[in-house]
Amino acid sequence: MFDRAIRAGQDVRAGDIAGQFHFVMEPERASRTIRFPADGLVLAHSCRGNVQRGELLALVVQDVTG
Repeated sequence: MFDRAIRAGQDVRAGDIAGQFHFVMEPERASRTIRFPADGLVLAHSCRGNVQRGELLALVVQDVTG
């Protein structure tokens, strides 16, 4: 299960928390914090809590110059 900590339209910085994975089928397993690898703007995100490997969690965009 993904517990989202962000919203669309939010500016984020590298290292900010995107959310946490909770392993509901493995309750003894510790939750895992997911962080953004780069700065940007959250353009879209998943609204579903139950996600699978490879699914979109957040779409982050950056300004392009030049």
